[in-house]
Amino acid sequence: MTRPHDRSKAARSTRATDRRPVALVTGASRGLGRILAIRLGEAGYRVAVHYHTAGAASTRVCRTIRRAGGDALALPADLRDPRAAAQLVSRAMATWRRLDLLVHNAGVTRDGLVLRMEDGAWHDVIATHLTGGFYLMQSAAQVMKRQRGGHIVTIGSLAGLLGRAGQANYAAAKAGLIALTKAAAREWAPHHIRVNCVLPGYLPLGMGRRLPPPQRRRLRDEGLLGGGSAQETADWVVMLAASRRASGQVFNLDSRLV
Repeated sequence: MTRPHDRSKAARSTRATDRRPVALVTGASRGLGRILAIRLGEAGYRVAVHYHTAGAASTRVCRTIRRAGGDALALPADLRDPRAAAQLVSRAMATWRRLDLLVHNAGVTRDGLVLRMEDGAWHDVIATHLTGGFYLMQSAAQVMKRQRGGHIVTIGSLAGLLGRAGQANYAAAKAGLIALTKAAAREWAPHHIRVNCVLPGYLPLGMGRRLPPPQRRRLRDEGLLGGGSAQETADWVVMLAASRRASGQVFNLDSRLV
């Protein structure tokens, strides 16, 4: 009879020899993050499914990936905490011993006009999108540098290029994320670490679904080809992750003109 200790040892041995790449997707319990995680699982990645508070939803995402033949692990973290961000990467490494792709998708919105915006609304949005992304990229790059390669994809927004009335905190965070992407790409190119940003366009799910209906219609109608597709965004990220040369780029999947 195989003892539990032996089974655990065998599992660790199997993970150590598994050659499938590993992806960490933040904000992966719902919305675009959920679709990204599932699509990466379908593409052959072992997926660390990050969540902040939606543990049950993250477990369901992992179950979906496993049913399709993949491997997934739900990991909690408050990305506003630099120690939590570092621990998130460490826990993925402890399980799979490598990290090939980081997709920083996590985000929040706390909308308001500039003159009326409270400190908490400003700091929460900047901390989750931008500062959390900075902490994660630092930790992931340390791993990827030792591996001599890896890819980081940040999920941006056209709001970071155009600004958006009533969303100064969100627009500023996304603008900062674009600049951080380009700076990191320059610094880490000698270590074969690619860093890119993807702008999905308006998606009617997650944060996009919580917008007032008139604003949702306006964002959709502003696009030359209508709204975006979460599945198309996920397919694009998978294709981009397979590229060996693209780095420091901002890929705009939004048909609104800049």
